[in-house]
Amino acid sequence: FKIIFIGRLSKEKGIELIIKSLTLLKKKRFILTIVGDGSDIKKLKKLTNRLGLERKIFFLGKKVNVKKYYMNADLFINASYFEGLPNSIVEAINYNVPCICSNSKGGTKEVLLNGRGGDFFKVGNYVDLSKKINKFFENPKKLINKIKIARKNLKNFRYDVSNKSYEKLFLQI
Repeated sequence: FKIIFIGRLSKEKGIELIIKSLTLLKKKRFILTIVGDGSDIKKLKKLTNRLGLERKIFFLGKKVNVKKYYMNADLFINASYFEGLPNSIVEAINYNVPCICSNSKGGTKEVLLNGRGGDFFKVGNYVDLSKKINKFFENPKKLINKIKIARKNLKNFRYDVSNKSYEKLFLQI
């Protein structure tokens, strides 16, 4: 299974939770690709090595075009402690990548339709995350079906739709 994280490598993104959760997986045939850069890169690489996952986790740095990484992924994980509008989740849905995300404050719940469009785990809980990943490995169809539901909601996050909503709001002021 090819798992992906795309985003800024900083503490609030919870990447250490993703890495720790992988040590608890029943199936060991996975690869995690991390695309992005940030202040936590050295710490995350050190954790990866300490846990013996250096052959399973690949840090690619920041990439301008991330389409090919989404296209090759089986699962997207977002472990943030909080989010605004989670663009990487919207992108994952756009590329039909099933999502497991923390139930953090912010826009994640709206994008994933309160769980109808993806799975949630408890914020900060890598054991709960590992259980969700194991469930996906055992039966990917359930989460794949959820992503189809989430895709129908993507129109709400298109630039032109958002722009019209903001314009309408500003005209009311």
